Amino acid sequence: MENIMFNAKVIEKFLSDEECIYIINKTIEIDSWDKTNDEFWSNRVFNPRSLPGNDAFRKYMIEILNKKRVAISQQYNLPKLFNDGFAIVRWFPGMEQQPHSDDMKDFLGNDENNINRYREFGAIIYLNDNFIGGETYYPKNNFLVKPKVGTLAMHPGNSDHLHGVSKIKDNIRYTIATFWTTDEEHSNE
Repeated sequence: MENIMFNAKVIEKFLSDEECIYIINKTIEIDSWDKTNDEFWSNRVFNPRSLPGNDAFRKYMIEILNKKRVAISQQYNLPKLFNDGFAIVRWFPGMEQQPHSDDMKDFLGNDENNINRYREFGAIIYLNDNFIGGETYYPKNNFLVKPKVGTLAMHPGNSDHLHGVSKIKDNIRYTIATFWTTDEEHSNE
């Protein structure tokens, strides 16, 4: 039986192969991966907003962010959408992510301790596909997104859209991850 509440969407060729290669190469060249105390995320996340405001690559990434905003707004018929998370993420062999909802309400509740509770949508762009594993899967809905260069995958951030990332077995997986809200007060822009 199909879950009518499930509403993930995929747009292939959202970015060209050349755009994806450029983003990966530029990110590697800049080598500004966030260093945190979190073992899972440290040295894996690059926030384009951390670059100076006049940096050409930062401006280019903001253009992609806005292109994603338009696509998500159109797909889900939203008049306004605000970004509350934006990063290039690399996944090394052996890494995976267990199923979760982007708003994290099932795990952290809906109070002020859950800083993600306003995340209404999540979206990623696959920048490469020359790795083994790394599929985005939705276990409650028997749905799998096989990575293809330039593909945009998006979904509501609620528990109807629990999703995970299967284990990377070979090479590095690169994505652009974004999170979205309709509540301007909780925007990170």
